[in-house]
Amino acid sequence: MRLEEMKLEDLIDPDWLDRYKKETTALWWQLVRLNANLFILKKLADFPFQLLGFIRQPFWDLVRYSLFEASVMIIWRVALDTDPHALTLRRLKNSIVQNLREEKHRSQLKRLLRKIDFEGAMSDFEPRVRDLRHKLLAHMDRDLNVDPRPEQIKQFSLYFADLAVLQDKLNSLFELLCFSEQRLLLPIDYHPEVRHPPGVETRPDIERLLDCAAKESALLNMPERQREVWPLWRKNLSPEELEVLNKYRVKFGLPEA
Repeated sequence: MRLEEMKLEDLIDPDWLDRYKKETTALWWQLVRLNANLFILKKLADFPFQLLGFIRQPFWDLVRYSLFEASVMIIWRVALDTDPHALTLRRLKNSIVQNLREEKHRSQLKRLLRKIDFEGAMSDFEPRVRDLRHKLLAHMDRDLNVDPRPEQIKQFSLYFADLAVLQDKLNSLFELLCFSEQRLLLPIDYHPEVRHPPGVETRPDIERLLDCAAKESALLNMPERQREVWPLWRKNLSPEELEVLNKYRVKFGLPEA
């Protein structure tokens, strides 16, 4: 029988099982926060702020910065923290290996861990996450914050795509370590597989918020509110931009422009 099909009681030393459940739950909540943060950041990244005529506004920038910084800190917290008292996925993994009841299960788990290659991914990103955490987020390195050199800025670059890779590796490791007791790693309102009762709003809150902003966009409503200006403005839009604009117009019950 595969590990992911076995009951925890048949896999883990009963004297350590309660501890396993508590540590797994604590790490689970951190990963739910990370996945929710990146879910919202993806929605913000995909939203056509500039196309819809939004001037640069501090609220949206602050939301992005806050969620990005919080995500980096969670990644450090659950995967890379070197404090001997810290609870991390690495330490949970090592404890599970030590507390499996049978050697054959230990060998099987190690084989699955090699397949995930969590440590390989962490080795690629760990220096950047560590330096970003130590010198910019949790502390302010004097030279880096006052007079950074171009090569330093490049060294500290961490992009959304990087966070997505780390997210995938963290989720994969956690799901493996949960065995048969899988848990949702997104809030229910954000999970694509959750079915909503008839008549219940299915859009997540961030999408509803962005839709409210889009609906009031001057550009989106220009064909009706500024009829004389719209033909000139329309000429400056690429076919792709016009397609996105019309997608939102149709979404709000307006005809294609």
